Amino acid sequence: MDLKSNALVSWEFVRDYGKFTETQKDSVVNLINWISGKAETIAQRELVNMERTLVVCGNGSPRLYLPVVPVTEVSSVTIDSGHTFLVDPLDPTEYHIDSKAGIITRYNYRWPEGVYNIQVVYTAGWTIETMPSEIQKACLEGIVTAWNRSNDNSYGVQSKTMPNGVNVSYEQRLSPDVYGTFAELRMGFV
Repeated sequence: MDLKSNALVSWEFVRDYGKFTETQKDSVVNLINWISGKAETIAQRELVNMERTLVVCGNGSPRLYLPVVPVTEVSSVTIDSGHTFLVDPLDPTEYHIDSKAGIITRYNYRWPEGVYNIQVVYTAGWTIETMPSEIQKACLEGIVTAWNRSNDNSYGVQSKTMPNGVNVSYEQRLSPDVYGTFAELRMGFV
């Protein structure tokens, strides 16, 4: 089993901190792929660093908002009312990039109003090496919890009584802390 391209943590990270063995690798990698997809679904955006092409409508504002952050590079910004984008891109000295917020601001100009008239080719997101520690920790917690629940057959069980009479309760889904960390990505807090 291989990590998908949207994996947020590496096998080595999970192995070392979760104390997994090489014989458990395929199952753990499957959980890494699962939690990475879950994080993107909850965050409602892609998180992994890759080149992207965004075509947006100009709104007459001096700012454009990119949906994936952090921005690591802007290759080109092109304005073209003909929608072919075969015209020369803007000179990078004509705009400023707030990498963390994903905002491109034009100096002394506004983005012209139009329907899908602006194209931005950029690279954004985190690599496994640059992933914020709070996201790594949330992934690890989700993986370890899913691993433990699958090994004691507790999926779908809210609570059960152990042979010694102790009642054990289980969370039905991701813990509130893990869910909250991924939800904060949607709001731009991480």
